[in-house]
Amino acid sequence: MKLGEFQVKQPQILHLEASSNNKLDRKKWQISEEVQLLEDAGSVYLSQGDQLLEVITDDMANLQRKAGQQSILWYLAKTKKNYLFIRGTLIVDAPVQMDFDIGIDSRVTKQLLDAQEIGSDSIAKATQWFNEEFLLQGTEHARLFTCFYAQNRTRSLQIQGRNYKATLEGLDGFWLISKLNRSVAGNVSLKLLQGRINFVDNSVAAQLKNPTHKKQLNELVNSHGSYMQLWRQYNDAEWSLEVSHARELGSIKYEEKGIHEGKLLHWDFIVRPEQAEQFIEKLQNIAKEDNAPLKKITLEVTPCLPDWLDNEVIIQESGLGEDKKDKKPWLCNFVAYEDGILTLKVDAKRDREPHNAGFISLSMHGYRKVRQRREDAINLINSRGNPMPQLHFLLEGVPVPYEEQRKQRSLSPEAKKRFKGPATKKQKEALYVALNTPDVALIIGPPGTGKTQVITALQVRLAEVMKDVPVQHMTLLTSFQHDAVDNMQERSNVFGLPAIKKGGKRDRDNDANDPLVTWCQDKAVLLESKLEKLINNEPAFLSVKSLEKCLVRLRVTRTDSDEKHGLVNDINISLDKLAEHQIRLSPEVQERWNEAAKDLLSSKAFVKLTNSNSALLRNVRALRVTEVSFMDDGKQQSWRLLDSLKMHQHVIPSEHLAVLTETASLQHATDNKLKQLKHVKNRLLEQLLPDYRPKNIQQVLDEALCKLLDDINEDIRDNVSKHHSLGYLQVLAEYLSALRYSPRRMESAVETYAAVLAATCQQSASRQMANVKDVEHTSQIQFNSVIVDEAARANPLDLMVPIAMGDKRIVLVGDHRQLPHLIQSKVEDELDDEFELSQVQQEMLDQSMFERLMKTFLKLEKEHNQPQRVVMLDTQFRMHPVLGDFVSRNFYERHGLDAVKSILSEDLFSHSVAKFDGKLCGWINVNASRGRAYKKHGSLQRDAEAEEIARYAKEILEGSPELSVGVITFYSAQVNKILVEMEKISLTEKRDDQYRIKQEWLTLTDDSGAHHERFRVGTVDAFQGKEFDVVLLSIVRGAPPQQLNMQDEKALNQAYGFLRLDNRLNVAMSRQKNLLIAFGDIDLATHPATEEVVPALFAFHQLCESEHGSVFK
Repeated sequence: MKLGEFQVKQPQILHLEASSNNKLDRKKWQISEEVQLLEDAGSVYLSQGDQLLEVITDDMANLQRKAGQQSILWYLAKTKKNYLFIRGTLIVDAPVQMDFDIGIDSRVTKQLLDAQEIGSDSIAKATQWFNEEFLLQGTEHARLFTCFYAQNRTRSLQIQGRNYKATLEGLDGFWLISKLNRSVAGNVSLKLLQGRINFVDNSVAAQLKNPTHKKQLNELVNSHGSYMQLWRQYNDAEWSLEVSHARELGSIKYEEKGIHEGKLLHWDFIVRPEQAEQFIEKLQNIAKEDNAPLKKITLEVTPCLPDWLDNEVIIQESGLGEDKKDKKPWLCNFVAYEDGILTLKVDAKRDREPHNAGFISLSMHGYRKVRQRREDAINLINSRGNPMPQLHFLLEGVPVPYEEQRKQRSLSPEAKKRFKGPATKKQKEALYVALNTPDVALIIGPPGTGKTQVITALQVRLAEVMKDVPVQHMTLLTSFQHDAVDNMQERSNVFGLPAIKKGGKRDRDNDANDPLVTWCQDKAVLLESKLEKLINNEPAFLSVKSLEKCLVRLRVTRTDSDEKHGLVNDINISLDKLAEHQIRLSPEVQERWNEAAKDLLSSKAFVKLTNSNSALLRNVRALRVTEVSFMDDGKQQSWRLLDSLKMHQHVIPSEHLAVLTETASLQHATDNKLKQLKHVKNRLLEQLLPDYRPKNIQQVLDEALCKLLDDINEDIRDNVSKHHSLGYLQVLAEYLSALRYSPRRMESAVETYAAVLAATCQQSASRQMANVKDVEHTSQIQFNSVIVDEAARANPLDLMVPIAMGDKRIVLVGDHRQLPHLIQSKVEDELDDEFELSQVQQEMLDQSMFERLMKTFLKLEKEHNQPQRVVMLDTQFRMHPVLGDFVSRNFYERHGLDAVKSILSEDLFSHSVAKFDGKLCGWINVNASRGRAYKKHGSLQRDAEAEEIARYAKEILEGSPELSVGVITFYSAQVNKILVEMEKISLTEKRDDQYRIKQEWLTLTDDSGAHHERFRVGTVDAFQGKEFDVVLLSIVRGAPPQQLNMQDEKALNQAYGFLRLDNRLNVAMSRQKNLLIAFGDIDLATHPATEEVVPALFAFHQLCESEHGSVFK
C-alpha cells in the first residue's frame, strides 16, 4: 500500500515551492509515494528516495515545526510547475517497534473470494492481498497502521488498511485475523507499528505441520499402533489371500487363438492338452469351493504372465499400478474344452482382438481395482495429500486445530420441504452440525428417525450456502452398497435437478427403477399440463405441431395413395394457417413443395384409374410424338385422350392439359411442341403403368422428397423460433419431448449442471467419475462435501476411498447399533498370526470406523474443548409407539445411548391381520417336536418354521391387500427353504435357477399413486433401510440344554448363534410399522439363560405375553 492510497488523512494540504536555488524536476518525483520533511540550519528539505529538494512556503516557522514531528507521515499529493503539494496522516506518538506474525486462515480467504478480492480459494493469494492492502511501502521495515483506543482492555488489535480494517486476536504471541470489514469514513487515532511483520498461513494444514501436532501423532501411534497402518496391512493380507487362490489354479499358456464360429463373443484358444486337463480340474475345484457354477468363474486373458503368479515377486508388491491399454486383460468365462481347444466367452466387445499368444488365469481384475483404490486413499490420507489434511490425525484419535467459520442456519424454506412434517429438534441440530463442522460430522440414525430426509435437506442447504460459487459436482453421495446409493439418489433434488449416479452396471432395460427416468417422467407430467394450456391459447402453434406430425407421417409411414393425398392436403392446410400468422416457407422451398404436391396428388388420381380403365392407358400410348407419326393422326390422338379424360371426369395438371389441347388443334407440330407432348406422355405412362415392385418399396419416398420435407420442417422451425410469442413454446415442447422419449439425452444435460453426484464407495474413484470431474487420475478427484450413508456398515478401507476426496466437510450418517462392517475372519487370523495383534489393534479391526470416530469425537469434545461433531436423531416415525419404545430400551438405552422417542399417534398403526386384531406383536410357537434346525451348506435351516411362515405370509397377503410384508431370518439356508415352500403356494417362482417373488406380489400403490415394495424375503442384511407394515421373523434356533454353562462362550455361541449379535437383532426387530410376529420354539425365549444372553429376545416374548401381543402355543 502506498501512503497516498490510505483513506485516513488530514484535510489540510501543504503548498511547497522549490527554493530559488533549485528547479523542480517533476518526472523524478512519485505521486502518492511517501516523502519526508527535514530541517537543517533553518532550511527545510523534502526527501523522496534519492531525491532531495529545498522547499519554501509562506509560513516557514510552521513548516520548520512540522519537519521536526515524528507523528505525521507525509506523501506527495500533486506537483505543478515548481510547486509540490503534500498531505499527511497523523499518528499517535512515534512509530512502535514490534516483530510479530499475523495468521490468515481459510475462513478469511473464503471471505475475500466471496467479495471477489481474490480469484481463487488460495491462502497464498490471500497473503499477497493482505500484504498489498495493509503493509505500508517506503522503508526497509514492514509498517502497519493500528487503530488506537485508550479504553481498550481486550487482547484484540485493529489494523487499518487501504480500504479494509481487520481485527486481530492475540494468543501466545501470535495474532490471528478474527474479523475483516470494509473501512468506514471517520476520524480515528492511529499508531504505526514497524518491524518484522508478516502475514502467514494459519490454515489447519499449516498448523498440522507444527512439531507439537506431529509429536502427538507419533506418541499415539507408538503406544497403540497406527490405525492407518493396520488397515494397510489388512489390505495386503486380503490381497495375499486372493492371490493364493489364483496361484492354486495357476495359468495356462496358449499359442494361438481364433473366433469360435457361429457364436458371438466366443473365442477358441489353442492349448496343450496335458496342461488343459489339469487347469480345468483345478478350475472345477475352485467352483466347488465357491459353490458356484463352473461357467460363472471369471478368468482373464493377458499377453504376459501376471506378476502375482510369479513366485519371485513379493505378493504384497504385486498387482499395483494401472495396465497399459494394450496390456489390459480380457475378462471371460469358461464355455468348453475339447482336443486342445479351450473356448471362452469374453464379457464385452473390444476395439481389438486378444493377443495371438498369452496366458489364461483366474481373474484378479476386480480385486486389483479395489485394492488400488484403497491403496491410493491410504497414501493420500497418510501423506496429508488429501484436501482435508487433518483427517489422518482424526482417524488416529489426535485432536486437531480448527477454524471458526461463519455459522450457517439449519433450515431454509426449500430445505423444510424435504421433510414430511416439521423437522425435529435433533434433525435441525444434525443439519447445523453437518453444515458448520470444521471437518467431519457424524449423524447417528436409529431405525425410522428420518436420516434420509436429513441427507436430502442437507444437500439443499449445501448448495444454498455456496451462493455465487459454481455448485456443479460439488457434493458426493455415497454408500458401500448400490441400494443405499439409489435410495439417496431417488430423493435428491437440488435446484430442481436430481443427483447423477456414476459407476456400476445399471440395468438399462429396466428404466422403471432408474431415478433419472422417474425424474424425467415427473417433470414431463408437470410440464405437459402447463404447456397444454399455453398451446391452446396459441392456435398458430397447434398448426405447427399438426404440420410436424404430417411431415413425419408422410416420410416414415407406409401409406397408400389415398392416405398420401390426405396428408398432402393437411400439409397445405397447415401451411395456409401459418401464413395467416406471417409464418411462411421461403420462396424456393415453397416452389419445390408446390411441384412435389402436384406430383403426389396427380399420381393418386392416375393410380386409381389404372385399376378401372385400361383404355386410358391405350390412349396415352397412342399419342404421336415424332414429326412423321404426328402428321399421320397426331391431332386425332390428342383429341381422343382429351375425350377419355373428360369421360372419366378426371383432372390432370393444367400444364399437361394445355399441351394436349393445343396439339389437338395442330396439323403440324414444331420440334419444341413435340418435346412437350413427349414429356406429357412419359409422365402419364409412369403414373398409369402397373408398379410391380413390392408394396413396401412402392410406398417409400425418394431421397429428394425426403430432403424437401426436412427443408420445410427447418424453414418453419426457424420462423417459429424468431416469432415473438411462439419461440418459447417451441423450446418447451422440445424439452417435453426430450423428457418423455430421450431420458438418456437428458442424463447428459443434467450431468453438466447437477450439484450432486452419486456412487458407491468404490465407484467414487472410478474412471467415469474422473471424467465427470475432468481430472486425469482418480486420485485427483475432490468434492466440496462428501456424504456417506450406512457409514457404520462400510469396511474402513472402502470408506477411506470417498472420504479422502472431501475438502470442506465429510458427513457420515449411520448407526453402529445396527449391522456392522464386514471383515474376513481368515484375513483377521492371518494378521494375528503375522503381527500378533494387541487388544487395541483387535478392537481397531472389529470396530467400524463410524463407531471409532464417534467415540473419538465425543472424547475430543469433552477433554480438548473441540467443536461438536456428533448428533443422534432421537425421534422415530416408523413404528407403533410401543414397538418403538421396545427398540429404544433394548438396543439403545441399554447401551448408554439416549432414548429414541415415538411421537406418532397409536391410531395411525391399525391393521387387519387375522388373529392379531388390535395387537402389535406376537409369537407363533413352532416347538421342537416338529423338528429342530439342521445345517445345510454351512448355514442353518428349519423346515417346520419355513412351512408355517410361507402359509401365514400368504394369508396376510391375500387377506390384507393394503399391507406390505417382510420375512426375515438370520440364515441363508432358511431363506431358500422359505422360498421353496412359497413356490408350492404360488408366492414365488423359479427363474434362472433362482427363486423370485411372483409379479402379482411385488408392489403396492399408495393413495398418491407411488409404488412401494410389498413383499420381500431375505436375511437381516437385505433389510437394513427397509420397512414393511408386517414383519415375520424366523428364529430358527431351538431351546438350548437346561444346564448351560454361562461362562463358556463357545457353548453360548453354539446355543444362540446370530441371536447374540445385538446389532443384527436390532435390524430384525425394527423393520415393522404395525406388527412383528416371531416364529420359533418358544422354549428358547423362556429359557433361563436367554434373559442374560439375549435380553432383547426375552423382553420381546414378555411384550407378546402382555396386552399388546398374542402368543399361539
